[in-house]
Amino acid sequence: SIIALLIGILLPALAGARKSARASVCGSNIRQIGAAWLTYSSDHKDTVMPMADIRAAGVTIGSTTYAG
Repeated sequence: SIIALLIGILLPALAGARKSARASVCGSNIRQIGAAWLTYSSDHKDTVMPMADIRAAGVTIGSTTYAG
């Protein structure tokens, strides 16, 4: 019964720690995307990264080719 009590106390704390870790990873990913965006802009005369125009025929994004 003492073990069950300890488990009951620890599980919510572990869930909170897991949630906090996920939020930290998400924030880090967003910072990295921002840094990549700024690096691109700096390397390309302060222009923003172009968006893919999937309306054009034959545009490939990743492994998907859009017919247009």
